[in-house]
Formats: sequence, structure tokens, C-alpha cells
Amino acid sequence: MNDLKRELAPITEEAWSEIEEEAQHTLRSYLAARKLVDFRGPEGWDYSAVNLGRYRKEKEGPVAGVEAHTRIVRPMVELKVPFELSIDELDSVNRGLEDPDRPGS
Repeated sequence: MNDLKRELAPITEEAWSEIEEEAQHTLRSYLAARKLVDFRGPEGWDYSAVNLGRYRKEKEGPVAGVEAHTRIVRPMVELKVPFELSIDELDSVNRGLEDPDRPGS
């Protein structure tokens, strides 16, 4: 899986390492609440809905004497947070910058 499309970005391996480290740190803090709710996964990009175990009876079946039922599912929600990152900051990581979040560091 290549979600970050690395081959399209003019970013060095050192800068990718810094991006990954920051992403892990951020995700850990934002997803800490996940322990309070039921969670199953990750299921992957092909998983599109959760079966709720219920169905809805349709008004008409395909032919007389046959009932039709539609399963009720909960569609998956894809959350994205757009961000911008200065190429200068990435270059600074390559020159040894340790904390790109802190201005003037």
C-alpha cells in the first residue's frame, strides 16, 4: 500500500522518516480515546460497510409468493485531514532540524 504516494513527492528518506514519526505521535494522541469504544480493524481499503445483522422487508418480492429483504449496513466513513508542509521545512530536516513544529528551532 502506498497511501503517501512517495514516488510523486520530492522528499528525501530522512524527511519521510520525520513525517512518519510525527504522524505516529499525532495518531497516538488522537486515537487514545479509541480504547473507550468498540473497535475492530483495520479492515483495509476494500472494506466498505459493516453488517448490522438486521434487514428491511421490501414492499414487493421478485415474483408472487417470494419475499425480498434488504440487509441493513452501516457504510464506512473515510476521514481525511488536509495539511500543507513547507518544502523548506523538509529541507531543514535533512540539515539536522529536530523539531519542525517549533518555529525558530
